Amino acid sequence: MFNINLMLQKYQTVLYRNKIKINVNLWLLLALIVGLIVLFLFILLGNIVLGIVGFLCAFDLFIGYPLFLEEKRISLIEKYFPNALREIAYLLKTGGTYEYAIRELTTYDYGPLNDEFENVLLRLEQGYNFEESLSIVAENVDSQMVKKTISIISDSIKAGASLSDILEDLSEDMRKLYKLELDRKAKTMMQMLFIFAAGAIIAPAIYGLVLTLIDFLLTVTSSAGLAKLETVATALGVRNLIESVLTIFVFIQALASSIMVVFMRERKFAKTFLYLPLFLLCAYIAFYGIKYLSKYLLIGMM
Repeated sequence: MFNINLMLQKYQTVLYRNKIKINVNLWLLLALIVGLIVLFLFILLGNIVLGIVGFLCAFDLFIGYPLFLEEKRISLIEKYFPNALREIAYLLKTGGTYEYAIRELTTYDYGPLNDEFENVLLRLEQGYNFEESLSIVAENVDSQMVKKTISIISDSIKAGASLSDILEDLSEDMRKLYKLELDRKAKTMMQMLFIFAAGAIIAPAIYGLVLTLIDFLLTVTSSAGLAKLETVATALGVRNLIESVLTIFVFIQALASSIMVVFMRERKFAKTFLYLPLFLLCAYIAFYGIKYLSKYLLIGMM
């Protein structure tokens, strides 16, 4: 069931994890204000449809920025976690304690993973056991790979297995899984580029060119007196309707393209927020860029 309060709490957590010390309601208010400013500016320019699209883009950029930072943080943690596990295994084999091993890891350059190990060290100093202390990493990192690894570590501790050997095996498995994920994304790069080029550049550019040709035909017909004024006025109204429809359709197409790319590469619908602003920006630059450029070229030919 859709729970708006739970979503706001999760989003607030994402803000804090990425050093954005601001209340979620205030952040959403800022996003709304920026979106309304963009909407107002385009209304002043006489383009309400583009104003609505601009509002959605600006609002989405504000909402998506913390999610982008969170995605980058998780990716770095997944990258460094196998090395960290191997280092813990080595330190345990040399006779070090859990606390000593974690304290040593906090001195290494593991990016955002260092913050998580500092939290683990703090809990160890507060009297929690290693299993309970390590569980905070699973709570703070929204990664199935990390969560499953920590779950296996917890089960191994409960079973009394040799933790150093388990950590070495997990380190190697995580490294292979991370490499497989990178390979999968690399292999889908061409398909992603094709969808991006077709949905966010080529198709919007064609729509802009179509509008220019319609304007050109209307101008020639009107200046040459080939049609009555009433007919030209009706055609002009249809032309404006076509532009409004195409403007909305560019947005829908960019949205659909971003969703396809997300399901192909990330397999998480929520990550659409990370891709949609880029798709929308490129789509409307292509749409209006080709529209005005081709109009300028046609005027130069007349």
